[in-house]
Amino acid sequence: MLDMKIMNGLKENINMKKNKKEKELKIIYIDPKPTQISDDIQKMMDKHDKQLNDKYGETNWHNDDLLDKHEKGICLLPEIVYAWLYYKRLPAIKQFEQPDPKPLFATYKKKRVKVNMASRFGDVGITKNLTAPNGYTDRGIYVPDLTDFSNEV
Repeated sequence: MLDMKIMNGLKENINMKKNKKEKELKIIYIDPKPTQISDDIQKMMDKHDKQLNDKYGETNWHNDDLLDKHEKGICLLPEIVYAWLYYKRLPAIKQFEQPDPKPLFATYKKKRVKVNMASRFGDVGITKNLTAPNGYTDRGIYVPDLTDFSNEV
């Protein structure tokens, strides 16, 4: 149920249209304060990035870094992975303008999985349910952890 302020505002708006009066609409934008990251959180993030850089090599683990390398002609993965990552990293509104990519399957810890999500944090989401149209059961998996990529199970 709408509260009375909203209802009165709607009535006023409707009455303005009926009377063909013009009122200037003022939009007030409040600039949010930039988020401050505490030193402890920054240290934790730096430690996490260092661990991943040590494990996979610098800029060899984050989805966006892999796509950047591909654009520069450095191809570390099969082309189907880049096509899938490119689509999944598009903003949602842009995804509607493109045809859906073929599903991406891979092997993770000797088991076949379907890759359903690519996050802005650099990881991918996978599921052991090979027929699932979306969703994932494991997250925090990085593309270099996966092998045997294909568009078929």
